[in-house]
Amino acid sequence: MKNSKVFGEAFIDMDICMLTTWRIACGIAHYAERLVNELRSQVNVEVVAVEPRLRSGADTLRHYAADARYYRRLGEQLNRGDVAHIQHQYVFFGGVAPHRAKFAHVLSAVRVPVVLTVHEVDEGSGFKAWLVQRLNRRSFLHPHVRHLIVHSASLAASLRRVGVPSEHISVLPMPIPSMRGHEFSRYKQQLGWENKTVLTLFGFIVARKGYEVALRALRELPKEFVLLIAGGKHFADRTGYVEALQADVHRLGLEERVHITGYLQEEELRDAMSATDIALAPFHAMSASASVAELLGYGKPVIASDLPPLRALAQEVGGITLFTAGDSRELAERITQVARQRAEGSVVLPPMRAGYSFRELAAATVDIYQRIV
Repeated sequence: MKNSKVFGEAFIDMDICMLTTWRIACGIAHYAERLVNELRSQVNVEVVAVEPRLRSGADTLRHYAADARYYRRLGEQLNRGDVAHIQHQYVFFGGVAPHRAKFAHVLSAVRVPVVLTVHEVDEGSGFKAWLVQRLNRRSFLHPHVRHLIVHSASLAASLRRVGVPSEHISVLPMPIPSMRGHEFSRYKQQLGWENKTVLTLFGFIVARKGYEVALRALRELPKEFVLLIAGGKHFADRTGYVEALQADVHRLGLEERVHITGYLQEEELRDAMSATDIALAPFHAMSASASVAELLGYGKPVIASDLPPLRALAQEVGGITLFTAGDSRELAERITQVARQRAEGSVVLPPMRAGYSFRELAAATVDIYQRIV
């Protein structure tokens, strides 16, 4: 490997092939694009885009064979690099069901060292736990997987329970991008909420984020409080949760106080965040969340469930008020408290330079590449 200088930074003549979703409505695709942009100032990066193969109904042998060939071809493409870096999320590779999980086909074709960024560890329950544990061991303990990156201590603990040695795991914080400086409130005007206190939940709408807790809390609050759900249905969602949430809004008589935007492009998201007074993260469960990092990057006060990753983030960064997960009444009390602090000018906001950046993540990632080659 040769070192040279590019724009004042050390550039390493190393080729990285990164497998990820790319430029689609997917949080990991958005994350990967930011990471790749920073990595390219230090190493050569080629993106290998995965298009998740999601099927409804029964699979056929023809479907299974076609999917297996598709994922093996992706693995073969990764051999063009010195290192293969894979953004791992189960749904990208068919999920966790044994007859649909295809990540093994990717790994079977890879011949270069592999780095995995693990965004979720499913540990299952009951009989499913044995099957998922078997899948996890085949994936995370594969001999070509030389190092695993996670964004929280809880994910690292899950990997250790699978059997991954601690020295093969790096816990790198979820980057918090600085997104400030967009201060007009066009969304408030468009929605007729100019004189309202806008509470915002951001990200793809999934059950673990606790949207129903926010709806129950909203019913406890005066009508000056409204809820902006800045996001939409994930492409892989087959649960019916979004439709059930929309039905709940109607059933609770909250149509005038709740607005669901659907998926937002970055400029649209900036507009929505400019209208936000208080951000909410009422998660039931989480490992690490890019959506919470994004909220902090916009400099919004955040009220979040008292879960270990969020508690650690609150201690590290600040600007986060915690409440007991699932307790809608306590959430309503915290919203009232933070709204009063905003009115008094005493609310604690995340610092202008909050936490870890994508540039720092890229530098730590390149260090891992150099160590395993």
